[in-house]
Amino acid sequence: MADKIRILALGGLDADGKNLYVVEINDQIFIVGCGLGYPDKSTPGVDYVIPDISYLKKRKDRVKGYILQDCQDTNLYGIPFIYNEIPAPIYTTSFAKEILYSFMKYIKRNDVELDIRYIDPNGETEIDGRKFSFFSITHSNPFTFGFAIDTTEGNIIFSGDFIIEYNKTRAFQTNINRLTEIVNKKPTYLLLADSANAGRKGFTSPSHRSDIHLKKAINDAEGRIYVAAYSQNMYILVEIIQNCLDSGRLICFFDKDTEFLFKILNKYNVIKISNDKVVSVDNLYLQADSNVMVVMTGPGELLYNKISMLALKDIPEPKLYIKESDTFILDCPPAPNFEVLSVAVLDELYKTDCKVSYITRKKVAKIHPSEDDLKLFISIVKPKFYIPIKGQFKDLMANANVALSMGIGLDYSSVFLLENGFAIDFQGTRFSLEKVEDDPDVRVGPILVDGSGVGDVANEIIQERNALAKDGVIVMSCLVSVSERKILGGPDIQMRGYLFLKESEQILKKIQNLFIEIVESHLQNPNINFNQEACERELKDQCTKFTKKTTARTPIIEPRILVIN
Repeated sequence: MADKIRILALGGLDADGKNLYVVEINDQIFIVGCGLGYPDKSTPGVDYVIPDISYLKKRKDRVKGYILQDCQDTNLYGIPFIYNEIPAPIYTTSFAKEILYSFMKYIKRNDVELDIRYIDPNGETEIDGRKFSFFSITHSNPFTFGFAIDTTEGNIIFSGDFIIEYNKTRAFQTNINRLTEIVNKKPTYLLLADSANAGRKGFTSPSHRSDIHLKKAINDAEGRIYVAAYSQNMYILVEIIQNCLDSGRLICFFDKDTEFLFKILNKYNVIKISNDKVVSVDNLYLQADSNVMVVMTGPGELLYNKISMLALKDIPEPKLYIKESDTFILDCPPAPNFEVLSVAVLDELYKTDCKVSYITRKKVAKIHPSEDDLKLFISIVKPKFYIPIKGQFKDLMANANVALSMGIGLDYSSVFLLENGFAIDFQGTRFSLEKVEDDPDVRVGPILVDGSGVGDVANEIIQERNALAKDGVIVMSCLVSVSERKILGGPDIQMRGYLFLKESEQILKKIQNLFIEIVESHLQNPNINFNQEACERELKDQCTKFTKKTTARTPIIEPRILVIN
């Protein structure tokens, strides 16, 4: 009997990050990827964004495992926030495990105990009796892999985030032979392929390499060199270290996080850095500036914050201060959600008078498949059905158009563009589409992570934070005696971010008078018991109306009445 197959994305479609794909085969559920995204300016105070997993919670007894193909934050870092709700074995590499545990330590989620089972990126394993075949691919992280799931209809293949490249080391190897072997054993029923660079012509390689730009900046440098790159892009970190060693310079790690990452890369033979090629921050004064390269890493916005603090000399170690003779290489093109921050940080770097070399996205391509990468992959796999995943809608559409243009039998009845929350069901040659949000107990969308709280940030809180950032806050308090029916102390009124001091004197006086008037009106009626909550509610309402009428601004109003008998 033909397997019943359902494919569903809870995150990762028409978005940047928080990838989470669901494969259901009969009564089995396999989760592919479990990533997070980052907030934009519309969600102040939020640390991370993860997918809503209410669909999986209803079916958690059927979840047989997580398959985590690489150690990028967008595919891996959602695990600490989701795993306790939906525990199941995790199938990934030992390298990815190291990166995941380091992130869990960083966010202090020691309460999560993971069941991790290591796989060989070019091997096979069984998950709940179903065969999974793996093949290594080239991506920004070492030991990234794609995989095939065996079904009665043929293989379901996830490409993973990949590019076609033949001449790299084992850690970044594209194993076309292994992929061909898998396809030759059983035809491909369904292919799900990365879309993040699909609108780009040609092959991604060699445009993804920073080598040529690094060499020029290093050769032109006279003093100390600083290099900043994302911790997620270890391909580029390896290039940086190799260029540093080739130039004869010593490596200095900016902080413990950067040093820890390179220790992991060294441990797994992704790079080889002997101790005599490393100089500590404490011993920097023993080396000439022209003999040192300082390397700093971090995820996304955190890396830019590190650069900003260094440029402003807001760090505890003066030995690392930037000098006019130094060169700063930025090998970290910003993501759309913190482009404004990157411009500000770049400006701060220029103010140090050092030489700045900015390797932009125009110079170095993302390590995701361009048009010809996809064409080669699809031509090897020859799927019966095809689903573009991972990327903005324009990327998904570009990927679909690539598949449709190839003339290998894929057409508008076999290439599917999905949205998060839409499930497509297959059985044999038949398929149907369902919107899972039609179930009242299922939601699809972002869950906000704020500190240690997951999903605790309601829309009202976000609105309040935006109002606070835009119009400021007014905090007012007083001490009242209910028995004497009078104000004993205050009122004390403080304003932050609402008006400049020279503009606020008259407004402050009027707010103070309004405050006294409202409190006294509640106190001076002997026939009614004093209701603190009602008084504070009226204070908030009346003061909000007053500020909006007089200044066209609506600050957060926080009245507090301290009551004694």
